[in-house]
Amino acid sequence: MSAITLRTCARNQPEGSTEIKGRQASVTRMLLWPKTASCCAAVTALEVGDVTPTVRGELEIIAGEWGLPGAGVALAYDRAHEPRRGTGMRARTAFGVARLGLTATGLVALIGYFQYTLGVSTFAIANFFSYFTVQSAIVSILVFMSAAVVALRRPTDPAWLDMLRAMVTTYILVSGVVYGIIVWQSSSANYSIEVPWSSQILHFVIPIFALIDWIIDPYKARLPWKYLGWAIVFPVFWLVFTLIRGPIVGWYPYFFLDARQVSGPGETVSYCLLIVMIITGIAALLTGITRLKRMPRHLLPPWRNSP
Repeated sequence: MSAITLRTCARNQPEGSTEIKGRQASVTRMLLWPKTASCCAAVTALEVGDVTPTVRGELEIIAGEWGLPGAGVALAYDRAHEPRRGTGMRARTAFGVARLGLTATGLVALIGYFQYTLGVSTFAIANFFSYFTVQSAIVSILVFMSAAVVALRRPTDPAWLDMLRAMVTTYILVSGVVYGIIVWQSSSANYSIEVPWSSQILHFVIPIFALIDWIIDPYKARLPWKYLGWAIVFPVFWLVFTLIRGPIVGWYPYFFLDARQVSGPGETVSYCLLIVMIITGIAALLTGITRLKRMPRHLLPPWRNSP
């Protein structure tokens, strides 16, 4: 629940009506706000951006927006609708415990996958840590652990953490999709791929539960669409690094990155473009979920300006 707050630095804003970007808004009451100025005027905004007309509880300024003579304008967040100790914090505790379980499961699966690869004759430690799945799993363990601790200690997630969660969730989902396609293709060819329990957990179980966590979590911040540009940075760097390292060490983590195992460089490029499209699509889906109208925090400004 949000409203517009006029932060009166040069003069007090009288009760009545004012104009914001050509639209009328009525000043409903005055609030003392020592953090920012001697007083603030809480107003009910009428069709200003995507702000809902409501003023309830204690309003906190969280981001500057439109400028008015003698006053700064800021979006305000209704702190009365934050989860408090009670039902809300019990739900947050449940999220924290679930994320601790997800972290522990990921760590066990990663160790099991490492032990499994020890039995492969061509195993090399450097190659093991060059898999996108392994790298994204390691990062996801760290991020899920951080998210668990925050959920156990705070009523809402900080927006920077939600951005990291969206990134790692995207990466592990992509790993699962790509790996599933590889296994499916092998079943229709003259060879088969062994899928140990650890690989099943890393590629399928954890991504599914991470996605469920993202969908049902009502305490995440609203992500801006420009986040999609950041989500693609790590995968692109990984692809470039892998394509440069492959010819040097004579090994590629995935067959489609080796032009010798496909029809040529053109098919490798096609696969890379497909992966980038899948990553962008999944990241867009996760971002769109944070912007659904049903989400309690959907009226918060983008993550950079969130509390």
